[in-house]
Amino acid sequence: MNEVDFGTIEVLSDDGEVMVDLEWIGEGNCGEYNPEDPEDQPLIRYSLYRKFHMNQDPDEIANVCDVDVYEEGEWMAVEDGSYCTQLVATAPKEQLEAAAKFILEQVEDELRDFQREKRLYERLSWIKLEDGEPVV
Repeated sequence: MNEVDFGTIEVLSDDGEVMVDLEWIGEGNCGEYNPEDPEDQPLIRYSLYRKFHMNQDPDEIANVCDVDVYEEGEWMAVEDGSYCTQLVATAPKEQLEAAAKFILEQVEDELRDFQREKRLYERLSWIKLEDGEPVV
């Protein structure tokens, strides 16, 4: 596999409780990225995380993440909250940061309130850049 130069992008909510992570893990248009295919593109994956605290209700936490044990202030992956997108890893970093912020704006209120919105997360997987702006 041809390596794509992409560093992870992490965007936090203002209160520091919700995070969107963009990374390139080798995915392309049809599964694993194939640099020999001129039609293929290296696509970014987004993942959602929620920070948990010991004073929070374990049932609320279980509604968002599939965890039984966690430590104070630990980031936990949101269940059904990781999808490959239509964002190309070679796009300008500032445009990808704007896309991460766009995703965060869509999900942070529900995640802050311990609500998991799988259909929303699936819809956000179609995010792409048009004229440098994130759209779904």
